[in-house]
Amino acid sequence: MRQTLILSPLVALAFVSNGHAEESGGAPSLNVGGLSITPFGQVDQFVGRSAGYGNDASPGAAPGQPSKVDLLNGGLSTSNLGLRGKQRISEDTDVTFEFSAFVNPEGATYGRSDNKTVSIAGATFAADPLFARAANIGFHNSTLGTLKIGTDINPMFFSAIKSNAFGDSTVFGPLPALMFINSGLSGGTNWQKGVFFDSNAMSGLSVRLAYSFGDEGSAYVSPASANDAAAHSGKNFGASLIYASGPFAANLSYQKVNRDQVVGNFSTSGLSVDNTAAWLVGASWDFGVAKLSAHAGGIRDDSSASSPFYAGTQKVYEASLSVPAGPGDVLLAVGKRDASSDVAATPDVAITADGAPGGNAGRRLATAGYNWHLFKSTDVYALVSSDSTRTKVVDTSNGSVGTYKSTPVDFALGARFSF
Repeated sequence: MRQTLILSPLVALAFVSNGHAEESGGAPSLNVGGLSITPFGQVDQFVGRSAGYGNDASPGAAPGQPSKVDLLNGGLSTSNLGLRGKQRISEDTDVTFEFSAFVNPEGATYGRSDNKTVSIAGATFAADPLFARAANIGFHNSTLGTLKIGTDINPMFFSAIKSNAFGDSTVFGPLPALMFINSGLSGGTNWQKGVFFDSNAMSGLSVRLAYSFGDEGSAYVSPASANDAAAHSGKNFGASLIYASGPFAANLSYQKVNRDQVVGNFSTSGLSVDNTAAWLVGASWDFGVAKLSAHAGGIRDDSSASSPFYAGTQKVYEASLSVPAGPGDVLLAVGKRDASSDVAATPDVAITADGAPGGNAGRRLATAGYNWHLFKSTDVYALVSSDSTRTKVVDTSNGSVGTYKSTPVDFALGARFSF
């Protein structure tokens, strides 16, 4: 009941339309005493099969594992719902705020999972809190840029989703899936307890910076649902340099994430390892008849090599192409991720179960599809992908180490509504 009561004002504002509402290119804004409030969101669902879900319908839980045909969430974008607002306090400065939640339409819940907790290889971890996507207050200056404090997207994920043909699709998009899902990269996509700065572009060049204070002093408590998503993390830093001029664009990102504490055989970050450093570089060229993008990245696990989730060093490569065709776009992308030989082996009893992380030794993802822009706010899409994984496993009966391989073919027929 509490969840419904909290979300109901967001839903109600999405339908506000009166003498004080004005169009802003999406949903109407409500103006009250100089305060402008705009509802926004996306609902994305598809019928299909994705090995990135496994049989438990938890996105990103088990790439390369068998899955059933089902109604699933987020084929092209992660569904979300939120409010953002601003109020002018001087000639060139606004005070801003944003609250937004990930939503899971098929489970009628908030968060990216349809449960309050997520089970991974026998361990239980807290799922997304309500405003895991964003919860911040800030200041925007027309000359200097924007400063936010609270929860927001980190610079590396922002750069990645803005510079590939599949956007923020962590299910079918090779770049988001390979770089951020079961890759060994810790810290997730959105950071809490952070300070975020986004500069305005000067001669095509802009910078995004983020620093998260974390919660180093907290001890792990049971049950997992009692832990907030920022708990047990150290101090994180991220930066992106972004350039765009005419048909050419490029970006360079770096982040250092500290998780510090380990609970039993699992890191407190849930699906990932402890301390990591990562970089990502990308470039794109819009030829008019097609837009080509390419990226290269790396992830280094700075925790102990004796950790059962030690990810070693990972290398990521991706290329994508978007071709306007009729009322929509043809989308093509390929990518791969390879790990160093010292990556820790996963117990074989875990890799055969739903929800066990897969692809720790390597993953290849290729996706092709068509996105039909049915209306200004609505896309209908069809996608097919090959998701090949190699997982280093240890036989729990005799201690021998081998490789578990899987190459499922996935598909999606879906729709996305944005406002």
